[in-house]
Amino acid sequence: MFVAILDNIRSAYNVGSILRTADCAGIDAVVMAGCTAYPPHPKLPKTSLGAERSVPWLYVEDAFRFMANCRAGEFEPEARCDWCDISGWDWASFKVAAFEIAPRAVDLFAYQWPLNVLGVFGNEVGGVNADLLEAADQIVQIPMWGKKASLNVASSFAVAAYEYRRVKMGKYPPAPPLQRG
Repeated sequence: MFVAILDNIRSAYNVGSILRTADCAGIDAVVMAGCTAYPPHPKLPKTSLGAERSVPWLYVEDAFRFMANCRAGEFEPEARCDWCDISGWDWASFKVAAFEIAPRAVDLFAYQWPLNVLGVFGNEVGGVNADLLEAADQIVQIPMWGKKASLNVASSFAVAAYEYRRVKMGKYPPAPPLQRG
């Protein structure tokens, strides 16, 4: 399973884009933390195109406390979608991967994806909070080959989500045929 944690993402449009990508990539859930917009924020639908109604989501005030509570096997979100059932998930089994540029980071394409991962994506300016980086089981870096040193957070999430899906394809059936109409 892949559950994304969005920590203090300032732009509701980035959050909407991440929700839409999560739906397309079959990501299991998205956790919004801190100042990150969460449904029913009025700006989300512009970029999510309704994905807030198809991707299980939770809101927590503090991403670090959420991560610690997951490791303890118990937590209660401050808000969540009224239709999602996460009660049977083994939260203690999740490993934490912070997606960030850092000296001890492993390359995304060399990362050994665990069975269950909490993927942390940080603020557009400051990146992943230092406490979350320190507590993460692994820091994962998306390689950059151009002049720019980083991607937009929604783009970073998309790269990570589809790499996760590519690696795990042996455990999941191919996508269904596209329905037009």
